[in-house]
Amino acid sequence: MKAKYTYTSLLAIATLLAVSCVNDEIERPTPTPQDPQVTFSLQMPRAAAAAPGTGLTQEEERLISNLTLLVFTPTPSGDPLCERVIENLVPTPVPNTENAQYTLTATLPTGYYRLMFLANVAGKITADPPLGKTLSTIESTLLHTMQTPWDIATHTTTGGFPMTGATPGYIQVNGNYTHTEPIVMLRMHARINVTVADPVKDNIKISTIRLHNPSSRGLVLPAETNLDTAATGYIRAIAPSLPLVNGVPDPGLLATPWEYTGTAIDNGNECLNTIYTMEGYDPQGREDDEYAWLELTCSYNDEPEEDYRIDFQLTREDGTRQPIGLLRNHSYEIVILSMTGEAGLEFEVMEWNDSDMSDIIIEGRYFLKVNQSNFELDREPKDANSFSNKLTIQTNYEEGWVIDRITGPGDGAPINMDNGWIQIAPGDRTGPQQQEKTISILLEENTTGAPVVQRYT
Repeated sequence: MKAKYTYTSLLAIATLLAVSCVNDEIERPTPTPQDPQVTFSLQMPRAAAAAPGTGLTQEEERLISNLTLLVFTPTPSGDPLCERVIENLVPTPVPNTENAQYTLTATLPTGYYRLMFLANVAGKITADPPLGKTLSTIESTLLHTMQTPWDIATHTTTGGFPMTGATPGYIQVNGNYTHTEPIVMLRMHARINVTVADPVKDNIKISTIRLHNPSSRGLVLPAETNLDTAATGYIRAIAPSLPLVNGVPDPGLLATPWEYTGTAIDNGNECLNTIYTMEGYDPQGREDDEYAWLELTCSYNDEPEEDYRIDFQLTREDGTRQPIGLLRNHSYEIVILSMTGEAGLEFEVMEWNDSDMSDIIIEGRYFLKVNQSNFELDREPKDANSFSNKLTIQTNYEEGWVIDRITGPGDGAPINMDNGWIQIAPGDRTGPQQQEKTISILLEENTTGAPVVQRYT
């Protein structure tokens, strides 16, 4: 049976904007009442894991407790200079988005700026104040250290994960306006989930999970060369951004593994939204003690427990496995498929980027990932060059995926994909295994004068 994505309908909603407060005690220069106000939208990590029993909820993962804005101006060398810092910005979560979207307004003098947002870094970073420093200096010195496992019990009271986001380039501030493109925020940590597949969920029980070689330090700001920003609105880390020690990348691997047991493992067969770690070495060409890996202590049918090693590696189309490192704002789902004693543990590693894949549907060992299941469509036409109508799909099913129909809201009647009021770009309705493919949803301009209808996925 092919993995199918059935797009049932679309949701049209208005953008919600809210005015935030700023503490400008350390700003330079001091804003005046006539200075423009710029409203921004923050897009938080979007991938949604299954509801955890004891781990963090999606709202908690995306929490913003404090927000700082660094304002950069161009220099002759090309290395932007931080000439202004605005602390204690108060973003407003957009209702009914589970903290996936925030809005805020900042007061800025007229000028030409590059902006960088830092969330939840108060009290968590070691660095000299950024004011008056170049971006390259700030990138290399703004560090977050983590000697022990992330404490999910105190996550909300200690302020949430460090996150960063930036305008793609410089913006011109001439007056009050709303910045059109959302600021994509990247979580500094990778998430690791472990589950047991349904067919053997009652047979395999996990008592302990150990993360070996976790990183003790990381760069808050990722190097721009390590980010893929080709697709507007979807930013992903493609390589780790590691601190330098004597000019050499060094994440400060810890010799003592982080251990998860007891209530961290729900029902003995899943550990969700509990294990978070910073970026580490890419394992290519490195020894086993130089990159992160998992050790599971588990039993089969109540027999004596055994320890099993699980490396982070993706299965290629030819069946071979490719070792991978842990990247910021990524999720790694370890699914235990079977256990055969001496023969070892059969498992599958699934990886996705949390800034673009929002819905991950897992059935057995197969997944179907899409970047969003709701779309904000207004009266304006949408063509292949539009941004807000892009649907990204990926699956590890051997036969790939196919969009076989679009159905109307309410009655579920099929809509013609070639000449209906909603269309799928011709030739983009299928995709092979593993390949991530972005298609366009086409929409004609609404000239009827009728109000926008809310349509739900």
